[in-house]
Amino acid sequence: VDAKSGEIVKNKNDYVKKGDIIISGNITLNENIKNQTNADGTIYAETWYTTNVTFPYHYKKITLTNNRKTVFTIKFMNKYYDLFNLKQYKTKKIKDNILIKNNIIPISFIKQIQYETNEIDKIYKKEEAINKAINKGKEELLKKLDKDSEILNYRILEKYEEKDKVNLKIFFTVKENITDYKKVEEIK
Repeated sequence: VDAKSGEIVKNKNDYVKKGDIIISGNITLNENIKNQTNADGTIYAETWYTTNVTFPYHYKKITLTNNRKTVFTIKFMNKYYDLFNLKQYKTKKIKDNILIKNNIIPISFIKQIQYETNEIDKIYKKEEAINKAINKGKEELLKKLDKDSEILNYRILEKYEEKDKVNLKIFFTVKENITDYKKVEEIK
């Protein structure tokens, strides 16, 4: 608890729940309210979360890059021959637009838009997949929390392995900013 003004009414390591007052604007003496002020401060707490995560042993992901180009090709039989395409993408996704097609001879003149792709194709061992699943669980949890939150610890509660993937139930302890303000009526 970092109190800028007001009186701290909960001690470190006290269990609190949502809505509990931790810094009060009531200034007390011998349990009588003597004065009121604005209560201001920041409160960090250890919070608990449980997450279910699945990660495959064979991981394949294809993503598009920002690179694309227009290429003219000739298709003969089921083979493509690029015209004036000096630099080939290692992996790509293609969108065809047939410009000229001959129904008698299997030949076509095609305008292609080629999108460069990045491909990840990896097979993980059991321990690697478990570590990747834990990291995935951490990333998903941190996306839901404030930017100043921090994962303190984790524990795998359940681990279920299937033929092609691992399923984990993970318990996380998190240092989280739980500061919340509420308006209090002035005491007369």
